[in-house]
This record gives sequence, C-alpha cells and structure tokens, in this order.
Amino acid sequence: MNDGYLEEKRKAIAETDKEIIILLKKRLDLATEIGQYKAQNGLEVRNLDVEQRVVDRYRYLAAEYGMNPDRMEHICRTIMQESVESEAAIQGVPAPDVHDKDPHKEEIRISETDIETGRRKMLGIGVTSVAAILVLTAIAGFVFNSDNGLSILYLMAVPMALIALCFYLGYKDMASGKNAEDLRWIKKRTFIFGGLMIAITVLILALFMIRG
Repeated sequence: MNDGYLEEKRKAIAETDKEIIILLKKRLDLATEIGQYKAQNGLEVRNLDVEQRVVDRYRYLAAEYGMNPDRMEHICRTIMQESVESEAAIQGVPAPDVHDKDPHKEEIRISETDIETGRRKMLGIGVTSVAAILVLTAIAGFVFNSDNGLSILYLMAVPMALIALCFYLGYKDMASGKNAEDLRWIKKRTFIFGGLMIAITVLILALFMIRG
C-alpha cells in the first residue's frame, strides 16, 4: 500500500480546506459590511429575492461541475445562515432561519384531540363504506341471483378488503400528522383512492345485478 500517496492527497485536501475557510471568512466580512449598511439605512436583514439568486447560482454551478445541486443548495443556505446571523447581530434582532424557504407561510398546528377525532371519523367512514357494500352485496347475491350468492360474496371480498385497507392506512397515517396541511393531504389521498375503489366495487356489483 502506498501510504505516501494517500498522505500527499490528504495534505492537499487540508490545504484546500484552509483555502475554503479563508474564502468563507472573506465572504463573511463582506456580509458584515452589507449588514452595517442595512442597519444604517433601516433595511431588513433577510432579502428572499437575493437569497434565491444566490441559491440558483450555487445550483447552476453545482450542475455544471458535476455535483449534486440539492446538496450544494444545503451548503449554500448554511453559509448564508452565518452571514444572516452576523447581520442580525449588528441590528440586535433575532436571526431568521435561512433554511426556511418560505418564512411567511403560517403552519397551522392542531391538537392531539383534533387528530384523534379525525382518525376516528376516517375509520368510521371506512367501516361504514365496507358495511354498506357488504349489505348491498348480500342483497344482490341472495335476492337478485340466489344461486350464485356465495360467488358474488367471494368476488366482492377483494375490493372490500382494498377499501378497508385504504381507510385503515389513512387512519394510521393521520397519527403522524403534525399540522393541518399534513392532515389535508392524508385525507385527500385516502378519499381519492378509497372513493375510486368504492366506485369500482359498486360498478362491479351493478354489472352483476344487471347480468343476474
């Protein structure tokens, strides 16, 4: 093993790291000057338009040099956070979080009681839907076509199971919801797929009744 080769490369990396730190310090000094200007002229610490231009520049250069744009954006925002904290300290205000891409968006948090109530409703809708389809299936099987009653029950077992699974997953996922937006997405997904399965099941049942 050529340890000398590895050691040489590690020293080169160490020198590169030093150059990066020096450049970061130079960048921070420039940001501090900007912060002083902002403080003197009553400007806000954070400028979202400027931040986005910087992020776009990092992402473009990352892609051009064969690097991961998402990872470079994270590094970019971490660097900007250092600058923002410096500027905020000059003005004596709390430093905003640069990693928060939309600081004006309000996150509506909900209580555990509301989440549990939503979960019970979700489970109730699932149980009610399956029970209603089961009753209709029994009527179709034993009234409209009594000879094939068990056959239609077996046929409808799969879609009914899928409906039950869909609403159960919605019930389960709602427990991990942190805010109103999370719950809206879970409900929307559940009702779309659950409603689709219910529609397909009713269509199958209607076709059976017509043929019977």
